[in-house]
Amino acid sequence: MCDDAAITCNLLLPLPYHRAMTTPNPVSHPEPTLVPVVAFMFLALALSWGLWIPTIASQHGWIEARIPVMPWGSFGPSIAAILVAARLRGVGALLRPIHRFRARMVDYAIAILAPMLVLVLAAAADLVAKGDAPAFANLDKLWMAPLLWIVILIVGGPLGEEMGWRGFALPRLLSRVGPLGSSLVIALMWLVWHLPLFWLEGAAQKGSSIALFAIAVVAFAIVFTWFWIRTEGNLWLAIVIHTSINFTSVGLPAILPSLEKETLMTPVFTSILCVCALVIALRWHLRPIGATKH
Repeated sequence: MCDDAAITCNLLLPLPYHRAMTTPNPVSHPEPTLVPVVAFMFLALALSWGLWIPTIASQHGWIEARIPVMPWGSFGPSIAAILVAARLRGVGALLRPIHRFRARMVDYAIAILAPMLVLVLAAAADLVAKGDAPAFANLDKLWMAPLLWIVILIVGGPLGEEMGWRGFALPRLLSRVGPLGSSLVIALMWLVWHLPLFWLEGAAQKGSSIALFAIAVVAFAIVFTWFWIRTEGNLWLAIVIHTSINFTSVGLPAILPSLEKETLMTPVFTSILCVCALVIALRWHLRPIGATKH
């Protein structure tokens, strides 16, 4: 497969994970081109926006057709990654990391518990600032939490996005622009991809602040890149941590209805996230990438 052209080999294997962890300067092994990443991004936008924009037009009465809100637009990045990887004959290499269920318990703890802990702290800060006593609801439905987790994993964004952002784009960008540059590029792609959701009824982003979301996305991208490097490119754990964030963001307001109103939870959570991202970025600046694993 790799005899046709050396460039094809480099595209299929942009940066072996073990090299990223052990080479002092993996950026010295650059990709011959970032065309696949650019193609992936435009295809992801076409697939997702092609579903979201007609739905928005239907909701606002701009077209006569009535188009229901469907979750399939969230799969645009992963489908785009598979299609571009297929063009490069690299689907196997793309899908392989998603099956890496075996990982250190501490990494599973970070992926599952860390987002929950930070969001709970942010919710607590909101209650303290308001002087409200916690008023719980839906406690009789807590047994449905595992089912909600699975639903969010599959159709709530993580499975549909992470194969594209972290599975396809990140390793190719890392070999060219390093961890911070990769994080910023992915943050821009991530933000642009989400933009229609701020006008889509039923989307979590509807009616929220684009500026605050943009800040959070940059911080998220840096944290996700750090975690991806730490776990040696474990795509499954990237999906898990994304699921934990979305699950807690949906679950907490269901248990504490006061969080559905004017709340400090999102600004406090974003602030904590930014502090973590800043520490990671400074560490990348002060230490070579091979030293960032632990």
